Amino acid sequence: MIVVDGRVDREKLVELMRQGEQTELEFKSTLDLKDRQKPDRLNFVKDVVALSNLPRGGYLLIGVKDDGTPVGMGDVNRDDWDGACLQDIVRPYIEGQIRIVSQIHELDQGAVVLLYIAPHGDGFPVPFSKQGEYTPKGDKRQKKVFDVGQLLVREGAQNVPLRHAHWPTLLKRHDEMIRRQATEHLDSFLFELTAVLRSSRENKEEALMPLSIGLSDSAFEDAVNSHLERGRDQDVSLFVRTVSNGAEEDADSILDKLTMVAVLALYREKREVACRAIDALFDVYEQAGECAGECNAKILLEIVNRLYVIGSAAVRLKAWSILSCLVIKFPRNNLKPAKPVVWIRDGQVRAIRAGLLSSEKQGAYMLPAARRLMVEHAPMRPDVPESLLPDNHADLKDDDVLLNSLAQFDILHCLIVAAETGDPKAAYPASSALKGCRAAPALQCVAVDGAVRQELFAGAEDSVVAQAMKEVYELAFRESKEFPEDGFGNWNRVPPPEVDAFIRENVRWGGGRVGEDFQAP
Repeated sequence: MIVVDGRVDREKLVELMRQGEQTELEFKSTLDLKDRQKPDRLNFVKDVVALSNLPRGGYLLIGVKDDGTPVGMGDVNRDDWDGACLQDIVRPYIEGQIRIVSQIHELDQGAVVLLYIAPHGDGFPVPFSKQGEYTPKGDKRQKKVFDVGQLLVREGAQNVPLRHAHWPTLLKRHDEMIRRQATEHLDSFLFELTAVLRSSRENKEEALMPLSIGLSDSAFEDAVNSHLERGRDQDVSLFVRTVSNGAEEDADSILDKLTMVAVLALYREKREVACRAIDALFDVYEQAGECAGECNAKILLEIVNRLYVIGSAAVRLKAWSILSCLVIKFPRNNLKPAKPVVWIRDGQVRAIRAGLLSSEKQGAYMLPAARRLMVEHAPMRPDVPESLLPDNHADLKDDDVLLNSLAQFDILHCLIVAAETGDPKAAYPASSALKGCRAAPALQCVAVDGAVRQELFAGAEDSVVAQAMKEVYELAFRESKEFPEDGFGNWNRVPPPEVDAFIRENVRWGGGRVGEDFQAP
């Protein structure tokens, strides 16, 4: 299960190479686009068009074997792999245009090309407008790769002809556009109605826009903020309690709105309201967790993704005391009743068992999935305006505020769980798949600020926190070595100086510095 977010940076490459081929992801060990007497060029066109017909598009990695092992392509001409040049190869075979974002990454094995194929802007799938055929060397007969009018879609790791069952998926983006337009008209009406009520009031309480999951993001944010600003916290809490009871009807919208309430409440320092929204998410989690199956496991995973959204906001807003409320919750119906696990880990394991994730290491999926949610839903990041987001989401820098706060929440959640349970493996450090510099500030903050430790660990002794920090860091270090090419993605063998000093000062053990029991990567 991958997150299609348009990024083509180095960390995205590592994330994708952890996956197997699937609907949104295609691997090719080699690709020759120059020889018109070989099928490579037309097969490339077919792959690109099929990926672009998906609601979010997809990825194509070149220089990578089917199992995700990089083999490289040797020397490559960067001009040949420019996105505009690749678009020119596809354009003669379709009406309209497909956007391709390209990035070449140099690994020890050679160059790997990462392509993002964007979906069509109108939300409709596109058939071929020209027949794709070539003449093999030494053969006068032409061979056909695709037909005029043929509409291909991705299904698993293959391109297949359109079937009736594909239409709901293919039209998902178009349907979302229609719903958004309809919602905007409703929002406009509600704003006008509210303005009329405000202007006609006679020394009565000001009318507020009602809270509803049917509101657009901007209208819902305005409604929640209006209630909180006027001290109508009880109305927001009532909405949270009521809406969680109907989660099966429109799960994504309800989960989004509960997440927005939690984050907006944190932003306005309404901790009690935030906790109630988190409790409502837990109620939904419990309801979905009572039944097995892929559908329920998907809801659990979607909830976990939104917990990361809330946790990252708490990190950015320094709302440390909320993290324990967010992290330490044990579902009644978890997989090992004799050994309770927190809901973040429980959701990840259930997703693996349902086949949504192939392994625990794909827990790193949660970070880019949560980041995409925040990019798409502004009320999930009220402290991060559009101006602070990268203009081109295809390449994230080391100072990306959303991904960094997600990595910091991830490592803090591991520390909290380890300190609470005494088991450093009770939570998986998904941030180990990213650069260590993204999560490091959270560790440094815990190490140097005693007040933060008190809020995060409910008065636990420093020796307990330091032991948890040592073990969690060592686990993250080991996991980060899964992709050691060029040293990319690896955490440093020894933690930052402040962290190392805090551990050595508070942990009584017969060893040297953290990491000395490991071999150098």
